[in-house]
Amino acid sequence: MNLNWKKNVRNIHLFNDIKLTPFSNGSEMEGWREHNCLNCKKFKGESVDIKKGECPLDIRIALAYINDGTIPFKTVNRIGYKEIHLQADKDNKISGFVDLSNCKEKITKYKQNEKDN
Repeated sequence: MNLNWKKNVRNIHLFNDIKLTPFSNGSEMEGWREHNCLNCKKFKGESVDIKKGECPLDIRIALAYINDGTIPFKTVNRIGYKEIHLQADKDNKISGFVDLSNCKEKITKYKQNEKDN
């Protein structure tokens, strides 16, 4: 079973335990992080310590990179997405791929003119 899903799902909480694959490879992940995390005021460096004020969304993406490549739906929902593609295997375990949008929680470091000065 394949299910293409856009943001109009009403019972979104039913998907909280699903893990999704946001990037097809490490280069794609690095490009997304560079555009979002590295240009965000919440980005504190390459450590993965929430106690030091690191962004939990960036940490989850970094941990996905070194683990199985998936992030929880809760994280996807906080970041923001364009579309999710879900599929069930023969045991009805649901997994899927997600097309992430720009991070909804990003706080831009620089105003457009500040960066050039």
